[in-house]
Amino acid sequence: MSDFPDLKGGSGSVSVEGVSKRYHLSGTRGLLRSLFFPRRDGGDDDLWALQDVSFSVQPGEAFGIIGHNGAGKSTMLKLLAGIMPVTRGRIDLRGRLACLIEVGAGFHPELTGRENAFLNGVILGMTRREVQQRLDSIVAFAELERFMDVPVKRYSSGMYMRLGFSVAVHAQPEVLLVDEVLAVGDQAFQHRCIDTIGRLRREGTAVVLVSHSFFTVLGTCSRAMWLDHGRIRAMGSAEEVVKEYENQVQGLEVGQDVQLEDGEIARFRNAELLGPQALPVGASLSVAVDIELKEAMHPILGFGLVRSDGTACGAANTRIQQVLVPELSGRHRVELEIPNLRLVPGAYRILLEVTDPPQSMTLARCGIPFQMTSPIPNLDPACYGVFLPEHHWKVDGNPVQEPRVGF
Repeated sequence: MSDFPDLKGGSGSVSVEGVSKRYHLSGTRGLLRSLFFPRRDGGDDDLWALQDVSFSVQPGEAFGIIGHNGAGKSTMLKLLAGIMPVTRGRIDLRGRLACLIEVGAGFHPELTGRENAFLNGVILGMTRREVQQRLDSIVAFAELERFMDVPVKRYSSGMYMRLGFSVAVHAQPEVLLVDEVLAVGDQAFQHRCIDTIGRLRREGTAVVLVSHSFFTVLGTCSRAMWLDHGRIRAMGSAEEVVKEYENQVQGLEVGQDVQLEDGEIARFRNAELLGPQALPVGASLSVAVDIELKEAMHPILGFGLVRSDGTACGAANTRIQQVLVPELSGRHRVELEIPNLRLVPGAYRILLEVTDPPQSMTLARCGIPFQMTSPIPNLDPACYGVFLPEHHWKVDGNPVQEPRVGF
């Protein structure tokens, strides 16, 4: 595995001003038809994928773009990459560009991994000599030593992504564009990719990351933008934007007091962390949420802890604790504290749910993202598992040292 001793980025930047992108749903128009029957803006067969989008990314900054499918995220990245022109507005991208927009993009299926490494490297601005000099590091990072002379048409999507990402970062980009392609990699490789993006940022590379994973955005980006049907819904710190978006996804509009819909028995509102979003290992995790119940009941309250790759890390509820929640109806404030939480550092989400006891049916569910941190770097979950157990060592009956909070 390569440690990237010569990994370098550069002082790149991105500026987007009032950008809009329109697609014609009726298909491609011929030149004569366009001349004699010009379109008018806002036709019934036009789709505005983006409307009046503006943002900037400074050198050494990672900027996340989140939103539902069809929100315009990938369109924005393709405009930045120059794959398609803008309809309105202006994009100013300064610096050597590398982009990972689609799995397999830029690969020739009949060529081997080695040949495609050269092809992609040259496309990204490297000379053949530079690719040759960095080839061993490219292969080692991608962990594809046995498959470099195999045609890439036989590669899995994960192998495509490994090779594409490795070539892209070895091109020493000043601007790096990354779409959802990281989602196809295994967990350990995703962690290495995120660590590598962090190292490029420290070298001055500007990063734009599109992802459905809140945890990837929180673990990588300092600022983020939420696109909703092609328009900016929110922009600011990654933590604030992700929280606002997740509240909307879970039906918890911040500051809104929406009535329960017909057939809806319960709803969570205003879920929040009681304390910092990033916690040292061994600290307590405290959350609070408003719960509204249409019918009187003794609800079962439960929680689950999920890692960013989907790994379930633990769960509990009042039923298995043999705790009876008082009969509730109407709106109530519920708080949960998990003391001495010793999850391996990384990005997580705590899921809260309320269940109807007679039918064991989930009535409402919401999630809150958080992070575990440690002063000790590179605690790979592949080696350390899910949690760091509290422990004590002795030598000849004498304590070696006492474990510390924030291990």
